Parts: sequence; structure tokens; C-alpha cells
Amino acid sequence: MCMSTSLANTFISTSGRRNYYRQSYKPVSELRSEICEAYVQCRRLAQRYGSQMAYHSYFANNQGRN
Repeated sequence: MCMSTSLANTFISTSGRRNYYRQSYKPVSELRSEICEAYVQCRRLAQRYGSQMAYHSYFANNQGRN
């Protein structure tokens, strides 16, 4: 069974405790790479040119907009 990391994380219950170590020390590049892995086109571009370029190609225009 394959699913994205964000969907997989919804199944795991931490019983009220939070994993602050993982959240606070995960590098930005790792977070961006995980976001890119959820989209097929971004993942393919990342395999060829690297995750940083792929992330910026697909998501750089949305930064700062809420």
C-alpha cells in the first residue's frame, strides 16, 4: 500500500504527546523534499535535476501568499 507521507501521518496516533524533536530539528530542505514527493511531476523533476530545483519550479510562486 503506497500513500503520501502527509496521509500516512494522519493514521499514527501519538496519544496526546507531540514529537517536538522531529518537528523542530527537521531541515527545511527535508520538508520541501517531502512536499515535492507528494506530486508526481515534481518527483520526476527532482529525480532528474534535484529536489531543490523541482520544489522551486512548482511551489516558489506560492511562497508568502496566504
